[in-house]
This record gives sequence, structure tokens and C-alpha cells, in this order.
Amino acid sequence: MKSNLFDFSIVITAEIFNPTILNPDFLRINDIVPENWGWELSAAPISTPPLATVSYKSGVNILVETNKFQVSERRQNVDTSASKISDIAKRYIEVLKHTPFREIGINLTSFFEFEDPNSFIKQKFIKEGEWNNDTFALKEAGLSFVYAIDKGSLNLKVNKGSFKDKDSDKSGIVIFGNFHRSCNDVPKHEILRELIKHIDARQNDIEHFDEISQVILGE
Repeated sequence: MKSNLFDFSIVITAEIFNPTILNPDFLRINDIVPENWGWELSAAPISTPPLATVSYKSGVNILVETNKFQVSERRQNVDTSASKISDIAKRYIEVLKHTPFREIGINLTSFFEFEDPNSFIKQKFIKEGEWNNDTFALKEAGLSFVYAIDKGSLNLKVNKGSFKDKDSDKSGIVIFGNFHRSCNDVPKHEILRELIKHIDARQNDIEHFDEISQVILGE
């Protein structure tokens, strides 16, 4: 079943981040977003004490809040193997290596085209009963799954959705996946290495997400 991965992000939490340091010059000088990439800004950067963002025409957005760093790429058919967000995430935490990091999340959102997504979800996952009859007419249903993975959990949400491409609006099913791993049990001097290890192994998570998405939606 063909999917359109349209949102790919890496999120790292910490006890404290300083959003005010985030700006295009900081990213360029520290080779987080090197000048030779030739990226142009898509909007004026935002820099405030609680939140800062830098967005590029490549579809990549960098967000820093007081306890969260996030780099994401959002566009049609993201090529995760070629995406620069893993390089950005690794370099950012290397530059700020003394930050008390806590957790890492690798997030993926895919769209699967279905002619009648509501009927598919109800027929496949909702058992007939008093909760779905003439008295209680079930209009829509969404699903959540939590799976055990190595050193963490995979949280999946399955819902009706739509996607607009250059030709038309398409109806279908959107699956959001969050690979969540905590560093609570990792010695402080090993946390940076642990985070980088998970970023480097992202393709394993992505393949796992693709596989389980196909299983869930398989007829």
C-alpha cells in the first residue's frame, strides 16, 4: 500500500534550553546549517525567551522552547534517507553537549489514500454492538496503539485525514508514529552518545513504522 510520508521530525527534551540563541547566524557559524547548503529562509526568524524558530524553503523548521528542541521536515514524500534533519539534530546537541538532555522522539506522519476511510476503520476495528447502532450512530473512529521497542515505546495514532496535492484533495488515513526513548537510566556522561546512537539508527525506526503501518491497514 503506497504511503506519502509528509512529516518527519526529531525532538529532544532537556531540563533547560535557551531559545534566544537560535538564529540563522548561530546555525551557520556552528555548522548546524552550513552555508554551503545554500538554504534560504522561508520566513523571518522568531526569537523570544520562551520560544524561537528558524524556517527554510527546503521545508525544514527548527524550533527551540525552554525544554524542547525540534527539527522537522514537512513536505510531500519526504525522503528520510536524504533528509538533513538528522545532521542538524546531531550537530545541535553536539554544540550544546553540556545541556542536561532527557528524552528523544523520532516522529513520522504518513498519509494513505482511501476512498472511504471511515468505513474502512469501522469495519476493520470496531466490533458491532450497542455502541454502534441506530441509537448511538458512530460517525467516526480513531485508534491509538502503544508498542514496546528497544529502550522505549512506539506510540501510533490512526485517524481519518486528507491531503492536498497539486491535483486535488485526497481522502484517506493518517498514521502518526512517535518513537519515544528516555535517558533517565543512562549515565550523564553517556547521554549525548546515546542520543546520537538513536539518531543514527533512525532508518530502523522508519522501516519499523512502514512495516507496522502496512500491517495495520492491510485488508
